[in-house]
Amino acid sequence: MTAGDVFASGSAALITGGASGIGLAIAKLCKSKGMRVFLVDRDADTLQRAEREIAGQDSTGKDVVTSVSDVSQPDSWKTLKQAVTKAFGGIELLVLNAGTAAKGSWGNDDYFRTACLLSAEVRNP
Repeated sequence: MTAGDVFASGSAALITGGASGIGLAIAKLCKSKGMRVFLVDRDADTLQRAEREIAGQDSTGKDVVTSVSDVSQPDSWKTLKQAVTKAFGGIELLVLNAGTAAKGSWGNDDYFRTACLLSAEVRNP
């Protein structure tokens, strides 16, 4: 499979942190190429707005699927895999864009706070 094949019309993408920012921009790009898009975010309201924005004229509701999930939790990946398999059969593109932020200096926080920040960005899936 070449890079061009990944973005081929009809292929599928799973995008974490897909309700806003870079994740939403990637989702829009994928949809504009004719791809099916599975968006994941932990903010239900923002995810719903993103779904409406990306789906646009797609009246079938099958090309854009969403799931409210906290991907920093390992068990969420089992549920996501089942949902993606049911919706699309599989994916050609996985975009691990979910992240979190906290105010303060990096490395000066307690262990728990640092672990929470890194869990979504480094450990998963």
